[in-house]
Amino acid sequence: MNIGFIACFEPEYFSNFQTFTFEAEKSLLEFDLVLWHLEYLHYGYRINHDDNCDELKRLMADRSRRIREIDDLLRQGKSLFILLSQPVPIPLEKPSKMVEALSDLWGKSEMGDKVISTLRKEAENKYDAQMELLKENDISPNKFDTFEFLPEYLRNPLRKTLVPLEQRSNSLDFRGDASFLGFWESIKDIAWCDVFFSSPIRVPILFQANTQYPTAAWIKQGNGNIFLLPNTEFDSSDDYPKFVNAAKELFTAIQNLSGNPTERQWTGQSAEKNDLNYIDEDRIKQLRAIESHQFDLLKLIQLCQEINYCYKGESYFAVAMLVRMLLDHVPPIFGFKTFNEVANNYEGKSFRKAAQNLQNSLRNIADYLIHMPIRNREVLPSRLQVDFSHDLDLLLSEVITLLR
Repeated sequence: MNIGFIACFEPEYFSNFQTFTFEAEKSLLEFDLVLWHLEYLHYGYRINHDDNCDELKRLMADRSRRIREIDDLLRQGKSLFILLSQPVPIPLEKPSKMVEALSDLWGKSEMGDKVISTLRKEAENKYDAQMELLKENDISPNKFDTFEFLPEYLRNPLRKTLVPLEQRSNSLDFRGDASFLGFWESIKDIAWCDVFFSSPIRVPILFQANTQYPTAAWIKQGNGNIFLLPNTEFDSSDDYPKFVNAAKELFTAIQNLSGNPTERQWTGQSAEKNDLNYIDEDRIKQLRAIESHQFDLLKLIQLCQEINYCYKGESYFAVAMLVRMLLDHVPPIFGFKTFNEVANNYEGKSFRKAAQNLQNSLRNIADYLIHMPIRNREVLPSRLQVDFSHDLDLLLSEVITLLR
């Protein structure tokens, strides 16, 4: 397998594949798999240091060439792996800033004013020419960044769904098909992300830990494959073989797969799961069979039934809120006023661990869903996010034990 990597790293670090820059003459079509680092696409172009836009023209020509090569690469059934990052702006120096700097250098004089006037005119002409060149290439000056060097079918979804993290994170979860386990084992120690998808793009594979936010996705494009992947950390020479192995594992996995699986299958969720209950029906039957003179279980049983009803209907906001209500409802059965007291004081290490997970994780998620005000981008809760069914089952089993 022939691997190419577009980046600005020293070639000797990558003995397992060829490294080249965006401007290099080497074609993407020479490779079976191309690794593409978004942050480095524009390096090597001195856009603000030439007088007649030659560097920007060269960049635009290379942009068109690479986009054509990506289309041809995918048409031939090959693969493109894109290491995700936030879009990096490509600055075009405005004339006013250039002239202000020169004015301070020349100071106030008749000769200086003439020179500054000439330079201002030249800078304005250059800037106008740059703006026209961007316009000819259908690029808005306000969006002149590294995303503009991707095909439109990638660029637009990334702009709409990619959201920056406040700080980069290496806390990732794998929830993909078992075919991708080799890839995950190879990359999990060196992968990190500073962006996530606010909503899934095609087939999600990796997620931020303990969230429903994807950080990696597979896109079947024509005959080929595109993988949008987290960035990677190269702290030592030992990390490079890990990265190469991860790329090979992923490449091998997609060669062995047939068809285009649905999103639900690839997030680790069975298509039949919607028919399952959040709370086992046997638990509800056991609660109904209890005859307690101290506690009326009517509301508790109704909460259990409504949780199942909402879970089957994929009403996950309601599931989180109802489970939270249930937690607040049962503490007197355990001899406490609040569930926090139950989680920290009730006997049994295993029980306390499950109860603390409900108290610290489920309650926080429910509070987040309840109290978060409207934003310009939203993501709906997933089945996985609200699934604390195992911990809740242990809680209900203890309720039944106490009341029988």
